[in-house]
Amino acid sequence: MSAPLRQLHVITSLGLGGAERALSRLLTGLNPRAGTAVLSLRDRGAIGADIEALGVPVYTLGVEGSVPSPLAFLRLRGLARDLQPRLLQGWMYHGNLAASLAAGRVRGEPPRVYWNVRQSLADLATEKPVTQLVIRAGARLARMTDGIVYNSRVSARQHEAIGYDASRTILIPNGVDTNRFRPDTERRLAFRRSLGVHDGHLLLGHVARYHPMKGHLNFISAVARVASRLPQIHLVLAGANVDSSNTELCRALDTAGLSRRTSVLGAVTAPEDLYPGLDALCMPSLWGEACPNVVLEGMASAVPCVVADVGDAAEMVGRPELVVAPGDAEGLAKVLVSVLGGSALERHELGNILRARAESEYSLAKMIARYRALYEGGPATGCR
Repeated sequence: MSAPLRQLHVITSLGLGGAERALSRLLTGLNPRAGTAVLSLRDRGAIGADIEALGVPVYTLGVEGSVPSPLAFLRLRGLARDLQPRLLQGWMYHGNLAASLAAGRVRGEPPRVYWNVRQSLADLATEKPVTQLVIRAGARLARMTDGIVYNSRVSARQHEAIGYDASRTILIPNGVDTNRFRPDTERRLAFRRSLGVHDGHLLLGHVARYHPMKGHLNFISAVARVASRLPQIHLVLAGANVDSSNTELCRALDTAGLSRRTSVLGAVTAPEDLYPGLDALCMPSLWGEACPNVVLEGMASAVPCVVADVGDAAEMVGRPELVVAPGDAEGLAKVLVSVLGGSALERHELGNILRARAESEYSLAKMIARYRALYEGGPATGCR
């Protein structure tokens, strides 16, 4: 590249996770052709092509597993030397450390380095051993950054408690595209027709990859209780590895007597077509969430959202009656019965309240403006 790169975003991967999607959405509003590039420590993933379609080059290191090879380190240093970015933005723990390492290969005036922490940290023991080491290393190195972006107040407090420099904290919640995610009667009818359900069914959605932190088994236990009260309930499960090949999931549904009233969709590429068809959405995660995109997408789609009190989820919905303690299947069942057992008008009014909150507090435009202010003016622009 003939001129120094304006921004280099360093991210662990480019799959369909929340951090990856947040980066992709951010790039759409930052004039990405003006000297911006993305470096994935792993591969191009599911959204690498989408980012390149914006005019943003995507580089990869090909890291496999949790520990980079010496060759990957050499390639990281070489790319930093060739691209000469003036600002490095890390994404997620491994991407954050890689951004700081890359900064050491930039000639002349040191580039600005920001980190981006994308999860909460209630218990370090829930992380993989290598990730635990990376998190602890981050606590030691955080003071060498120009700022640490958190998308959650809870996450910021938890990381500060283990040594992350509080003076570097910058809060930028996730943003949702309220034009893409919105209530839509035609989409609602089309989605329900695709599942073969009629108007009398109450559709309850859970959209997340299959992972212990996402609470699928606890959720199924709760819904089994709900079904005894509301026999018209129909589950919609979507996400990576949430499909008929998942024997653990299918066994749990069979045991709970829910198999015949569940649609298992796997990973979906157009979630905006799914949400309008739901009567309620549940985010029953047990740990790890910070500012979950799925909740914002449901809110923007005017769907009542029942959430576990993980990360900033309770603050996001702003309705205590929609919040339950993580892992409390009985409590979750009671809240779901309250929401789904009410009238369609009550759910409609609640959905509209949540959509208005998404528009006013968590819009994509607001998120992009906060990042732009940070990149153009630094932390003193009021993002803290």
